[in-house]
Amino acid sequence: MEKVILYSIMFLILFTPITIAQDVITIKRAPEYAKASPGQAVDITLNYSLKGTQIGVIITEKLPLGWNIQNAFPAYSTYESETNSFKWLFLNKTGVVNGSIVYTIRVPEDAVTQNYYINGSWMSTNTEGSQHQGISPITTIEVLGVPSLFINVTTDKFTYYQGENVSISGWFGYENGTGVSKRVSLEIFDPNGFLVYETNLTSSYGFYAYNFTLPNDAALGYWTVNATGYGSIVKSSARFEVKAKAPYCGDGACAGYENCENCPSDCGCPSGYVCRNGVCIKPETGGTPSGPSGPSFPPTSVPGCKVAGENCSLYPCCSGLVCYKQICEYPVRRLEIIQYPEVLEILRNSEEKFVVKVKNTGNLEINVSLAILNFSECGNYSIFHPILNIMPDAEASFLLTFSSLNVTKQTECGALIKAEAENTSISTNFLIRIITVKPSYVLSKIQATKSKAERISKELEEVRLSGFSVEKQMSLLDQALIKISLAESEFQASRYDSSLSLVEEANLILDQILIPKAKFDMLLILFSVIVLTFIVILILLLRIRKKKCEVCGSKLQLLYDGERCKEYQCVKCGHRVVEVKKL
Repeated sequence: MEKVILYSIMFLILFTPITIAQDVITIKRAPEYAKASPGQAVDITLNYSLKGTQIGVIITEKLPLGWNIQNAFPAYSTYESETNSFKWLFLNKTGVVNGSIVYTIRVPEDAVTQNYYINGSWMSTNTEGSQHQGISPITTIEVLGVPSLFINVTTDKFTYYQGENVSISGWFGYENGTGVSKRVSLEIFDPNGFLVYETNLTSSYGFYAYNFTLPNDAALGYWTVNATGYGSIVKSSARFEVKAKAPYCGDGACAGYENCENCPSDCGCPSGYVCRNGVCIKPETGGTPSGPSGPSFPPTSVPGCKVAGENCSLYPCCSGLVCYKQICEYPVRRLEIIQYPEVLEILRNSEEKFVVKVKNTGNLEINVSLAILNFSECGNYSIFHPILNIMPDAEASFLLTFSSLNVTKQTECGALIKAEAENTSISTNFLIRIITVKPSYVLSKIQATKSKAERISKELEEVRLSGFSVEKQMSLLDQALIKISLAESEFQASRYDSSLSLVEEANLILDQILIPKAKFDMLLILFSVIVLTFIVILILLLRIRKKKCEVCGSKLQLLYDGERCKEYQCVKCGHRVVEVKKL
């Protein structure tokens, strides 16, 4: 029985198949790079394809600590809290088929501004029982700082008449261009400051609109519409002017430029008067005009008006002055661009939203238009509400969308942001950089390649200490390290295309180092098997060695093998030996 067991062990050691890592599963991940703010959701898609017949597959996704999957299709099979890993298990006796996994994560509200990485791996078993394993690409998520909410509001024009429709619209969202679908409160005030109308509506991905009809007897002057974003203190205001309904002949009122000649139905002369050149006179005397004779105009100044530097809280300023912070001043129109991207990096053939903030630093209410100049080589742009009304000391946020060209290499354009109002304008320069790859993605590739080089360096040092020559491998490693160093320099210079190319070259060199390393491992395994086999054979020989006679040294022959003892007899001299078995 002992012989059978020992021979079985030898057979298993010599003929057990050794599983070598193979890429029997290919996983493509989308996206490999994404930008998100705290609280924002990101969808991840894994498309996997298999080679050969795999009856069992495990796909693992390791998320940053504190991150969770909100929903997944198909649902994940197990969760490991220690490593924050989610596993999908697929079993099929006839072979697992190609498929995909889609899941949604939400960036934690307390996530800091940095890059986070989602690592993936896989393991499979084929019909022969051999196991294979590997890793899948990395997803880099760049967490942005918590963006500020902002809201703007405007009207379709600036002057309306009584009874006319006022079209109000605006945008509510984050400064990174992400619109929100939340409640917006609108309040409309007349020139006397009385609240005329209020309503609540819900923005749709940032956009909202409302139509308001002015009463036929609406107060004349400047009206104000206020918009407030739900759940925030952000507000925005716009003003519009309401004038008397445009007069027309036959409306029963003699107004505007109507007179007895061009509109006798509304401006007929009194009894005893006749119309001469639009004026009612007495025919017998050619007397003085009577009745309406055309429009009248207010005086340029009123009695008691205040001059420059005087307080205007009780009395108005004299003609040509404006009341600003209760002091009469000469009119000043002045603008300042207080927020804009100094460098706008945008992926080729894509869109990027950004915000430009303009402040009215003058003392007059002005309508400001925004434009971008000198950019045609990089793409085109659009502005949601390119003209906004800005009160003195107030700010307005312009939401811009820039669409890049599908360039084949990194391109830069110097551009100009120009804000303009009546008799004043201001401009500032900024840079538009069209890139073919995101810098965060390149940085993650550099970091991953450096980690790979460090791991290989340690393994080569262990092999060298074991007495093996690794000069060729060390030479390749030095070449890879030089490529990585150059890639870092190119990245610092914002030449991302060149940096990524150097990183890929370094990876190819490192992959060449893994080939002799794998051969060494195989030789080491075979050497270990041979040594173990020799030991087992030696043990077997010692256990089954032949017994010899104590008298003449000849061989002993087994005569009896009982439960308690064995009896032997010498084949030459006939000497017998009894061996008692241990109980």
